[in-house]
Amino acid sequence: MKEVYEAELSGGEELVATVVTAVREALEAAFIESHTSQQIQLSCEEALTNTFLHGYRGSGWIAVRCLVSDEEVTLILSDKARAFDPTLVADPDTKGDLEDRPIGGLGVHLIREMMDSFTYRRQEDTNIITFVKRR
Repeated sequence: MKEVYEAELSGGEELVATVVTAVREALEAAFIESHTSQQIQLSCEEALTNTFLHGYRGSGWIAVRCLVSDEEVTLILSDKARAFDPTLVADPDTKGDLEDRPIGGLGVHLIREMMDSFTYRRQEDTNIITFVKRR
């Protein structure tokens, strides 16, 4: 695997757009198909937004790594927010009437639908989420 992007940043939700843009540019430079890149970008945006809004409830440290091989793209997001395993979030009710459903709660569902693999682990004081998308 070739690392195409790596960054450690501190700040708040304003970093989301910066990181997503950098990931997009790195994937373009690595000749990743547009549809695949868009799915990775949206997953990155959802996960980072949740980290800042719910994990930190403001600002904090994040690390981002993006790796590419002939078969897949791997995106690894790390943070030191409170421990939270997004892979344990229940699937939302997507069959009921829109006006009866709560606002929000679709981010993790979208990530599950778009990524081929979505894993979480806690290493000491760090949350580590790994997304894998086959090319």
